[in-house]
Amino acid sequence: MSEKNIKKTYKWFWDFDYDKQEKYYTKMHAKGWALKKQEREGTAFEQRFEKCEPANVVYKVGYNAVKTGRGSFIKMFEDYGWEYCGEMNDFYCFRKSADGASAEELDIFSDDESRLNMSKKAVTVWLPMLTMCTFCILIPQTVSILGDTERGRADLTALILHWAVYVWGYIGVFVSSRRHKKQIKKSWDQK
Repeated sequence: MSEKNIKKTYKWFWDFDYDKQEKYYTKMHAKGWALKKQEREGTAFEQRFEKCEPANVVYKVGYNAVKTGRGSFIKMFEDYGWEYCGEMNDFYCFRKSADGASAEELDIFSDDESRLNMSKKAVTVWLPMLTMCTFCILIPQTVSILGDTERGRADLTALILHWAVYVWGYIGVFVSSRRHKKQIKKSWDQK
């Protein structure tokens, strides 16, 4: 496939923002760019798309931490008409044509409890990792830089940027969790 039929975009998605990721991929497919199947080449914020005919295709992300059950997890979705697109950090991406499909057929969750479990899994993957990195890397780095008067502005600037990313991650985890819970509660209220 020629390079002009491949498009790269650089957009950051935390795992707990899987709903935003799904909407982005769906929108790109409607514009004629299908997510390129891959086992996560590139970086965490690089997406690769292949030129395609614009189509009404829905993308969904599911979570499966059981490495030995990977094949059966993918097969389960394929049995329901979902096409496997790739994975990263135990989050699997699938797509399906939305033409003629009901809302239930375009949802990878069988009920609200499953949907809530996905949200909890996304949070429980990131929160311990952020906390561990804060205590094992960021706090010692801060003590080292602030305790050394020989350090320059570049070190201090890098430290501030590191803290900003971690704070952004913590805020994102909690905001995303609240957003998903509100969406689920709203669907319960509509029933």
